[in-house]
Amino acid sequence: MRGVNRYGKLINREGAIIKVLLERGMRSPNAERFLREAQAHCRTCAAAVHADEKPTQPVSMALERYTRFATIRFSESALRSAVKRSKMTSQEAIVEIETGRWDPFPDIEFPTPEPEPQKFAPPVAAPPPARPPSWREVREDSS
Repeated sequence: MRGVNRYGKLINREGAIIKVLLERGMRSPNAERFLREAQAHCRTCAAAVHADEKPTQPVSMALERYTRFATIRFSESALRSAVKRSKMTSQEAIVEIETGRWDPFPDIEFPTPEPEPQKFAPPVAAPPPARPPSWREVREDSS
């Protein structure tokens, strides 16, 4: 369980950085996708930890791969590298990010294709609320 908790913490840390940048005005489809996927992975980790159940091997491996991907592509050091490659100062880069003119994550290849949006079936009518049995029904059933 410690590994699952650690993966969730690492993915959440990188997601928090991206969330702040998006809130400050960054326009980046890759960053938005990363944030959606990071939040989904964090929910998976949290559910496993709170249920005190170890995730299946494929889920655990996916979490490990995504943690490495997040650290390499969306961490603070990845952002610093993107700023360095752009030949801007950090102050210039933050101004460009906040105005939405520069995307520090333009050419990132994700480990899996983006899932198609789910199409939900129309809501099914809920069954009528259950009512407790009357005393008469209880007496009749016990006879």
